[in-house]
Amino acid sequence: MSRKSRETLFICQFTDKILKVVKCVSVSGQRKLFVACEALEADQKGIAEALKRVLLKLGYNNDQVIISLPRIQSTCRYLRVPAQQPAEIEGIVSLQASHYLPYPADELITGYQIISTDTQGYSYINLIITHRDVVEKNLELFKELKAKDINIVLSSYGLSRVYNYLNPKEAHPVMIIDIDSEWVELAIVLGEKVLFSRSFRLSEREDWDTLFINEIKKTKDAYLKDVSKESPGKIIVTGVESIVLRCVQLLKEKASVNVEILDFANSIQFSKNLLEVIRNSDKSFASLIGLGLLGKIEALNLIPAQIKEQARRANQRKESLKLILSIVGIILILAAAVFKNVDNKTNYLQQLAAKLDKIETQAKPLEDIENRISLIERQSQELSLSLEVLRELHQVVPIEISLNNFIYQEDGQVTLRGQSPKMQLIFAFVSKLEQSPVFKNFEIKVKYATEKKITMGKVVNFEIGCFKK
Repeated sequence: MSRKSRETLFICQFTDKILKVVKCVSVSGQRKLFVACEALEADQKGIAEALKRVLLKLGYNNDQVIISLPRIQSTCRYLRVPAQQPAEIEGIVSLQASHYLPYPADELITGYQIISTDTQGYSYINLIITHRDVVEKNLELFKELKAKDINIVLSSYGLSRVYNYLNPKEAHPVMIIDIDSEWVELAIVLGEKVLFSRSFRLSEREDWDTLFINEIKKTKDAYLKDVSKESPGKIIVTGVESIVLRCVQLLKEKASVNVEILDFANSIQFSKNLLEVIRNSDKSFASLIGLGLLGKIEALNLIPAQIKEQARRANQRKESLKLILSIVGIILILAAAVFKNVDNKTNYLQQLAAKLDKIETQAKPLEDIENRISLIERQSQELSLSLEVLRELHQVVPIEISLNNFIYQEDGQVTLRGQSPKMQLIFAFVSKLEQSPVFKNFEIKVKYATEKKITMGKVVNFEIGCFKK
């Protein structure tokens, strides 16, 4: 098989002092999986060393990495937001995240999946929120390996993907229960969309059966209240084999829907040791296997925005470099064909250089004059641009929004401060600016949007920054 068609992906998860790794090798569309599991030291250095040891043993060579973030390390909310464009949704959820976790917005990282949209311009999304420290701690572990392509995705999406991979025609919501030795994750999915998810810790209490059934009921009730009136059509159980069998028997006795065990052994090609490890382990690998089948979805990637931007620019530079090298190669081929007599051309170029030196001495006074004219032209252009910006703002600022402060700096940066009666009007205003020909060379960001109570009701104070690209 061709080496070009081979892709390798590593999926890692750190939970309860355990490192789980799945290696997914895809050759011409056929996937083969390898698995490893290792106990971890308590400190960050010991975890990093164990990670490096396991990955190198599995043949890691600066391949793409997906970190499966355990559901217990995040918060999820089903929300209705007044936007349908990804950029607008991302701006809204990043500002709203602090309403659901008691931290400032800049300490939180968000991801989302659009579940559906309506004709009124709203989107229904599954919002994922985690603390920046959790993300940065995971990324730090890969620093010594110098990994360049890392994604962090919530484990629930691995469960939805592995089920949808095996049941692509499922038309109704399904509850998936993933059972590890200490944690249980529950996800209600429809296709590859996660409608609702939560997790709880397993207990050694005598009333374990009652606790388990109560948590299933609690999950179902919360889903029906917050998300949808369509109840899950069946329950799918996966994870640690011995506990799965016990839970399936319990659910068949207590639940009023069909209960099945998720069996992917006959549908996905595994390495020789994978099934043996899975069957003998007290850890579940289902979500990791699913993320190996998922592929990259940018909105679900829980890494800091600046790292996403760096990766995007790195890819652009890589593509530009390829193009430049191709052009240089073509030029060299053409040059070799055209300039056969190198000695004559060298003499000719030397003569030209002597003439250019003479002309350069005579032209220097003219260059000084040209530089002064260029300076005047630049100053004139800056003044003209500032007037164009003011004129355009007069045209596009919604009547409901009032601008209190306009700052135009010499480097072309524009700062707008003002008030709006509604949050969505601010993002609509930003969209208009992005579509304006005057602002086409600006990168526009909402620096803050803070709701404030006043005598007449509520207003949203905001600041918008416009930066020259």
